Amino acid sequence: MRADHLSCYGYSRDTSPSIDALASNAIRFERAYATSSWTKPSVASIMTGLYPSAHTVQHMGSHLPQEAETLAEILSEAGYQTNAVVSHHLISDRFDYAQGFDQFVDRDARGHDHVSTPGVTASALGMLDRLRTDSRPFFLFVHYFDPHFSYKPHTEVGESPRGAGRLHGGERMRVLRDLDPPPTDEERQFLIDLYDGEIRFTDAGIGELLKALDRHGLREETIVVLTADHGEEFYERGWLGHTRTLYDENVRVPLIVDLPGMPGGKVVEQPVSLAALPATLLEFVGVSHEHRSFHAASLLGLVKGGEPEPAAVFAEVDYDENRGPGMYTRKRSAFMRALIRGDHKLILDRYTNQYELYDLSRDPHETRNLFGVEAELSEAMRGELDRFPGNHGPPISGLDTNSELSEAERVMLRELGYIDEAR
Repeated sequence: MRADHLSCYGYSRDTSPSIDALASNAIRFERAYATSSWTKPSVASIMTGLYPSAHTVQHMGSHLPQEAETLAEILSEAGYQTNAVVSHHLISDRFDYAQGFDQFVDRDARGHDHVSTPGVTASALGMLDRLRTDSRPFFLFVHYFDPHFSYKPHTEVGESPRGAGRLHGGERMRVLRDLDPPPTDEERQFLIDLYDGEIRFTDAGIGELLKALDRHGLREETIVVLTADHGEEFYERGWLGHTRTLYDENVRVPLIVDLPGMPGGKVVEQPVSLAALPATLLEFVGVSHEHRSFHAASLLGLVKGGEPEPAAVFAEVDYDENRGPGMYTRKRSAFMRALIRGDHKLILDRYTNQYELYDLSRDPHETRNLFGVEAELSEAMRGELDRFPGNHGPPISGLDTNSELSEAERVMLRELGYIDEAR
């Protein structure tokens, strides 16, 4: 769910009434960045506070390492009940994302044709009913999948688009990516219409969950965080989906944080990383974390109105379907790093060793490459980005955390657009 398709982030359509209501009484981060452009590494960063090159979840078969200490494990040790509902196979128990959770439900992780919001909401509501009767505090992680291919019409939340040109809805990702000639403006808008409808449909499920907090009298003592693991691109640069780039349509995501006892309605303009969530939450609830090597500091200083030294924000993607030397192709691989500092963003394509520099305040769509034009800034940011892996220490040590995917998993991921060609 990309940030700029939510009404509270300035979108012209009314896609997110429940999320907007949450944001109006919470802290909204205008420029929050996922650590990667696809689910597996990004969620691992949310859970560990580490960038992908350190937690090592970077490939399709990667497992979350047992050596990685997760937010759920830390809170469990501190006496919290820990529950999760997930709806994507890539972050299921199969890949060790259940670490630290007392209950971990992934039965709605059924692939692109399954509409999962009702099941996810029902599971989360059931968990909440049980958790609220226990005297211990709780951590509940709820993962929604539906703003994601395949793009389906949802008549429950309004009139559905009727199709455009060659598209009628329900086409496979490979069909959409291989359209020849490329999609017309009308066809592209049709896909965006479906995507916006999916956001509105998911927003309704989120609204049910928030109402349950009110109904149970828990809202005033519960931290609510809403964010997304990545965005989605719609042919802005000739590609549909995600995983391949680090432009803002893929990595700038919503981040809304409702903290009990703190005034809402605040907007934080400074860029921040989702890797900061573990430190932020642990600091707010008073669980010690000083000895843990999170890569992003707590955001509470920003929230409270302090003016700390602006921190650099990083994103990275090492996405290779082939996992074999000499087999890399532009279509099926992506090796990129990005640095966001203030209004500027530097991207390195490690495949071509080319840099791109953008002034996001003047060029939010990242169309004018200033690398070399702004010579002093280019060199300073390149030096900082080139030092990025060393800044954060070596990856977590341990056994190989990759495994071979089954044929059923390959079929599912192929249909989702993560794998482009039949194998």
